[in-house]
Formats: sequence, structure tokens, C-alpha cells
Amino acid sequence: MMTKELFPKIERGKDMETGNIKEFRLLEKLIKKNFETEDIEKIKQALDLAEIQHKGQERKYENAPYIVHPARVANILIEELKIKNVDSVVAGLLHDVVEDCDYSLEKIGEEFGQNTQKLVDYLSHRKSESDNEYLDRIFNSGNSGVKILKMSDRLDNLRSLKYASEEFKIRYLKESQKDFLPRAKGVNEYLYSEIKKEINRYL
Repeated sequence: MMTKELFPKIERGKDMETGNIKEFRLLEKLIKKNFETEDIEKIKQALDLAEIQHKGQERKYENAPYIVHPARVANILIEELKIKNVDSVVAGLLHDVVEDCDYSLEKIGEEFGQNTQKLVDYLSHRKSESDNEYLDRIFNSGNSGVKILKMSDRLDNLRSLKYASEEFKIRYLKESQKDFLPRAKGVNEYLYSEIKKEINRYL
């Protein structure tokens, strides 16, 4: 039996105070509309885990809890791309948990399955990798799902640049234009055009 509120813990947290609850309300609406009960529970479990692991972390320049970012990535996947693959949505919510938090890929595999683990593994920037090596590993993977996840992540980052300092904004935009766009071309026309639009908004 589904509970009335899918994300009660989130609603009691800092997100309510900062007004970011709208992102979770949208996510709740989208998953209720597009997923069956079993998948909804899996998404809820992933969001709960992401909230716990990212607790105390904030988004650069946004003055917002970090959990807002993976929620927005999930919203891009479901609302804008019409993706109904639950593993992709779960990976979108968990994509920074291994890289930024003390959580292992093995635990993700145990809790959410090997498909989600594989996606999160691709999306986790390894300490030994340069930024270009990281992007090459993703865009040369032959896995369209992980490429779309990374492009959705980048799109949300670009949409958030209005809050960033001018120095960081220009550096991130130029890196996106020089290193990200050429690799992303031909993966997903909508995401490519949205990323390019955000870059052109400032450069």
C-alpha cells in the first residue's frame, strides 16, 4: 500500500525551508504518473538514500541542499526525455553518491541491482582520472543510457550557472563548449540542443 506522501523525510528537511520542495513535488507527480508501485518504491528508496548521503552538502553558489540537483536530474529524465526506465531514474538520483559520499558501488548493487550499479560506476569520477579521461570513458562506453544521464547532469549544472560567480561560470561554460559538446553530439538531439542553448546564453 502506498503512503499518502512519497517523500515525507525530504519535506521535513531543509528543502522545505529553502523553497526547493517544488522539485520533489514535481518528482512525486511524475513518478506517480509514469511508474508502477514497485518502481515507485525503488525510486523512493533511492531518493531517501541520496538525501541521507548528501546531508549537509550544498550546491555551489545556489545556497541549496545538494539533494536538489539529483532530483532535478531525475525530473529532466522523466519530464523532458519521457524516460520510463526505473534503473536510469534511480541512477540519476544516486549519480554522485559514490563520488561525493562514503558509499560503495557494491552497496548500490546489493540494494538496487547490477544495472544501476553499472550506471553509477560510469558516472563516478575516479580520483586517478583527468576530466577528459572521465568524459572519454563515458562517451566511448557504447552505453547510450549512461551518456544520456551524463548529459542530463550537465544540463542541470548549466541551468544553475545563474547563481555562480562570473569566474566559475566562464570557466565551466568554456569547458562545456570545448570538451563536452563535441563528445555529446549525436547522442540525444534534445539534450544536445538544450546544452548548447545554455552555453550560448552566456558566451
